[in-house]
Amino acid sequence: MSLEPSMVVELQHKLDKLKKEDRQLTDEISQLSLDAPTNDVQVHRLKKRRILIKDQIQKIDALLVPDIIA
Repeated sequence: MSLEPSMVVELQHKLDKLKKEDRQLTDEISQLSLDAPTNDVQVHRLKKRRILIKDQIQKIDALLVPDIIA
């Protein structure tokens, strides 16, 4: 399956945005974990959001890098 060039650009842009958000969430989770007392509910929500973002990143990566059978 071949993607249109405009679609590749759009997916790459979305991928970059998701990776940036993932880094921000990672930093925020780390910071909250260092603070005492930690807000477990907030940390849990951030981790759940981060997992969803990771799933989206994997799906976009799979579209951009097709499986090549050697």
